[in-house]
Amino acid sequence: MRKALLFAPMLMLLLTACGGGGEKVDPAAELQAQYAALDAATMEADVICHYADELRTYTLLCAYTPAESTVTVLAPANLSGISATVADGKLHLNYEDVSLDAGGYSAAAISPVAALPRLMAAAGGSIGALLGMKVFHHKTLHKAFQLGVPLILALQIIIPFGLWLYFSVIR
Repeated sequence: MRKALLFAPMLMLLLTACGGGGEKVDPAAELQAQYAALDAATMEADVICHYADELRTYTLLCAYTPAESTVTVLAPANLSGISATVADGKLHLNYEDVSLDAGGYSAAAISPVAALPRLMAAAGGSIGALLGMKVFHHKTLHKAFQLGVPLILALQIIIPFGLWLYFSVIR
């Protein structure tokens, strides 16, 4: 009974302490508002990538206006001039006089919530599909799935291995 009598005043003390202090400003929201109010911004950044046996340094020039954002590679010399531009909801990759339309862009399409299922599918979704076909006999009568899922699985194994072989051994 004594514990119950102590509990009520302690709860009242905690509740009164939590409500005071006035309105609090979120520093992240304040910083986002400052950047959203910019008319233009330019930044040069050195990006260092650490690999197992190698260290690579890239210099990037980032230019922002509300209508367009561009990131251009300044160094190393063999990549200098490559740029990516986002304007009017479209992404363009540029090098000298060549421009490649890389498709539409929206913040919702690349948000972590939207990207996670795509990343999981790219990282091995065909393994789950193949197991689902074998264990639950799901889509086993469709020729497209009988041939397509193992083919995609093989490509998901062969392509990363081929890239690793090219970049680590051959080159």
